[in-house]
Amino acid sequence: MADFGGGIPGQFVSELSSIPKAVVETITSATPTPTPVGSEQAAAEKGQSQADPLADLKQQKAAAAARRLSEVRQELQDFFESSKRQKEQMETAMEEQKKEEEAQIKKSKKKQEEQEVLQRLSSQYGGTGEVVKSGN
Repeated sequence: MADFGGGIPGQFVSELSSIPKAVVETITSATPTPTPVGSEQAAAEKGQSQADPLADLKQQKAAAAARRLSEVRQELQDFFESSKRQKEQMETAMEEQKKEEEAQIKKSKKKQEEQEVLQRLSSQYGGTGEVVKSGN
C-alpha cells in the first residue's frame, strides 16, 4: 500500500476520498464535547472541584489529536487536488489525441481524393495505363 507521508496507507486515503468534501469539513470542524466517565462523573456528582491529575496528559493528547486531524485534513485536500489535476490532464490528453486523429483523417481523405483525380486524369488523357504520380 502507498504511504502518503503522514503514515496513512493509500487504501484508507482512497476510502476517505469517497466521502464528500463538505461532510469531511463539517465533521472535522465540529468540536468534540467530552463525556465524563467513571471517576470524573462521580467527582462531578459529589461536587468536588479537585484538579484532574491527568489533565496535562489529556491536554497533550488532545493537542496531538488536533495536530493529527489537521495533517489528515491536509492530506485529504492534497489527494483531492491531485486527483482533480490528474483528471484534467487525462481530459486534455484525450482532446489532443482526438484533434490529431481528426487531422489525420482529413489528410487521408485529401490524399485519397488526389489519387482519384490523378487516376481519372490518367485514364482520360494518358491512355497508356501509366499512373501519373503526385509531387508528394
